[in-house]
Amino acid sequence: MIRRPPGQVPGRKTRTTERPVRVARTVAAPPQGPPPGPARQVTTDAAHRFRARARNRRLRRIAVTVLTVALLAVGAWLPLGSPWLRVRQVDVAGLERLSRSEVDTITAPELGSPLVLAPTETLARRIRALQVVKEVRVLRVLPSTLRVEIVERQPVAALPSGRTYRLVDAEGVVVDEQQQVVAGIPVLHVDLETAGVDAMTAALVVVRELPPDLLRQVRHLGATSADHVWLRLTDGSRVVWGDRSETRRKAEVLGGLRKAHRTPARSSGRSWVYDVSAPNAPAVSPGRLAARASRAIRRHAPAVVESARGGPYRPNVTRLT
Repeated sequence: MIRRPPGQVPGRKTRTTERPVRVARTVAAPPQGPPPGPARQVTTDAAHRFRARARNRRLRRIAVTVLTVALLAVGAWLPLGSPWLRVRQVDVAGLERLSRSEVDTITAPELGSPLVLAPTETLARRIRALQVVKEVRVLRVLPSTLRVEIVERQPVAALPSGRTYRLVDAEGVVVDEQQQVVAGIPVLHVDLETAGVDAMTAALVVVRELPPDLLRQVRHLGATSADHVWLRLTDGSRVVWGDRSETRRKAEVLGGLRKAHRTPARSSGRSWVYDVSAPNAPAVSPGRLAARASRAIRRHAPAVVESARGGPYRPNVTRLT
């Protein structure tokens, strides 16, 4: 018995067809990274731009550094080396008794030197050492000027010294010396050997603090001690002032007493003496003017007519022989 392969129909011949075997083709994997062509060109351009920006930043930093150094050099040269910023003139203000030549002697060495290096404090200290100078300021004024502002000491009294008069300020510093009495400056009479320096100091404090209208009427003043200052007025009246305290109050009381004596002392042949050393108990001579003096004090100096007990006060008016 003949066996047939499975699927073969009896009575038919079976044709066997051989099919070619397909061999699998190995394909290489695509390369990693950006594709060639335009993409690679874009990457190269970005790198160039980055390097260009970094180079520009370095150039800018260098330029800024060079410019800064140049500006600093110019800034240092202008005040120190520029001929336009050197001292070429000195202006002086406030001179009365002090001569310009004395100031020029001190400031002359600074001419031609850089204005910024002018030693203003040193110059002010040297000028202040001059006897007449009370205050001084030395200023730099661009582009080439030194300005000196001086406040001189002002004489308030004339101190006799032999045949001359030494003009002294309120601190007792000698400002000037004159052969004759200067109008408007009272003569100061203080014996330093017996009265001492404190007496002169008290007299100078009084004359410094007197109201201007009263000061203009003072011809002489003096002191036998620090507690006994006296004034002599242009009309011949004499004022016993006492110590240097309560100047304003004493001036008010004196004004009230003088208004009660409208007849000048010289024309009446008398010399009035006003004692305001105790302003709460002023005295005046001669005594016949007591009533008028009392009314004057009440009218012109009401603050001093009240006693410590609160009642009205009547001045102690006495006749001084």
